[in-house]
Amino acid sequence: MYYERKVALSIWRVYLPILVVVGTLGNLMTIIFLMQLRYCNSSIARYLTALAVSDVMMLWIAVPRSVLHFGYGIDIRSSSQFVCKVQLFYLLYLAGQSSAWFIVILTIERFISAWLPIKAKAICTVRRANIVILSLLAFFIVLNAHFLYGMGHAKGNMCYQMDDSYTNFYFYIWSVIQLSVFFLLPLTILMVINISIIIRVLITGRKYQTQVIPQALTTAARARKAKNYQITAMLIAVNVVYMICMTPILVFLTSYTGWVLSHGDENSDAVLELIWAIINALFYTNYAVNFILYFVSGSRFRSEVVRIFCQRKNSCPIICRWNWWHSWGRNANISTVEGNMNIELQNVTVSQE
Repeated sequence: MYYERKVALSIWRVYLPILVVVGTLGNLMTIIFLMQLRYCNSSIARYLTALAVSDVMMLWIAVPRSVLHFGYGIDIRSSSQFVCKVQLFYLLYLAGQSSAWFIVILTIERFISAWLPIKAKAICTVRRANIVILSLLAFFIVLNAHFLYGMGHAKGNMCYQMDDSYTNFYFYIWSVIQLSVFFLLPLTILMVINISIIIRVLITGRKYQTQVIPQALTTAARARKAKNYQITAMLIAVNVVYMICMTPILVFLTSYTGWVLSHGDENSDAVLELIWAIINALFYTNYAVNFILYFVSGSRFRSEVVRIFCQRKNSCPIICRWNWWHSWGRNANISTVEGNMNIELQNVTVSQE
C-alpha cells in the first residue's frame, strides 16, 4: 500500500471521528451558553445558536458516512431509500447551506453595527433575526426538495439519479447552483464585507485617538469600543477560518476532472486520495472549531464557560482555580480604584474645609 493511501486512511479513521466528538461537545456548549437568559435576547445569539445547530447536523450527517465510505469501504446510502434521499442528500445540503449563510448574515449584521451604529439597534432585532433564520431555512428546504424525487436506488442498491433527465439536471444545472450558493456567493460576500468592517474599525480607531472628551465619557466609550472590537474580532476569526476551510474544496471540485484525465497510474490515485482526505478534513473542521474561536476571542464567552464548568465543586479544579484567580484579580483592581476614589474625595473635602 502506498504511503499516501495509509495517511489518507488515518485521516478518515482517526482524525474525523475525534473531530465529530470535539465539534459536538463544543457546539453543545455554545448552545448552552447562548441559551442563558442574559444572552438569549440578542440577534447575534440567535444566529450563533442556529449556526451551532446546523454545524452539529453537518458533523453527524456527513462525517460518519464519509468515514465508513472512504475509511472502511462501507456505503450506508445503499441501506435504504430514506438514507439515500433524506439523510445523505436532503439534510446534508440543507445543513451545509444553512451554516454557510448563517455566517454571512452574522457578518452582515456586524457590518450594520460598524457602519450604522445609531440605526443598528432598530435594524438588528431578535424578531428580525427569527424571521431571517426561518426564511433561510424555508428557502433551502424548497431549494433542495428535488433530492426527494430525483435520488434513489435506481441501479440495484446504489444511491443514484433516478432517470436521465434528472441526471442532466444534477450534473449540469444543480452543480452550478450548488457551487454558487454553497461556495462562490458566501465567500465573495464575506471577503467584501470583512474588508469594509476592517476599514471601519481603523477609521473609528483614529477618531478615538483625535477626539478630546470628558474622562467619564472616555471610560464609557472605551468600554463600548472594547466590546465592539471583541465581537468584531470573533466574527472575523470565524470568517477567516470558513474561507480557509472552504477554498481548497472549491478549487479541487473545479479542477478534479483535469487531474483525473492527466493522471491515471496507481501512485497518482493514491496522491489524489490523500488530497481528497486532507481537503475533507479541512472542510469538516470548519463545523467543529467555532467554539474554540469564541473561547479564544471572547472574554465573556470564556468566563461563562468556566462558570458552567465550575457549578459543581469537584469539576475541572484547574479551570476553577484559574477562574478564582482571575475574579480575585479583577475584584482587587476594582477595590483599588474605589479606594483611590475615596481618598481623592476625602482630600477634596479637607481642602474645602
